[in-house]
Amino acid sequence: MKFGIIGIASAITELVDDHSSIGRQIESIEVDRMPNIELQDILAKAEFQVRKEIVFDEKSQI
Repeated sequence: MKFGIIGIASAITELVDDHSSIGRQIESIEVDRMPNIELQDILAKAEFQVRKEIVFDEKSQI
């Protein structure tokens, strides 16, 4: 049986801290960072979806 763990972290250990048996068998795939323009587009779409009840400012963007 195979399964995947997907998440955002600065290290694999952050993702699997509570699952030591997984940590022993993990094989990681590194993915390049998304360009800032794409991140800003995602945040703009999120703001639209919640009718601007949540708004991300420049400081909260990566």
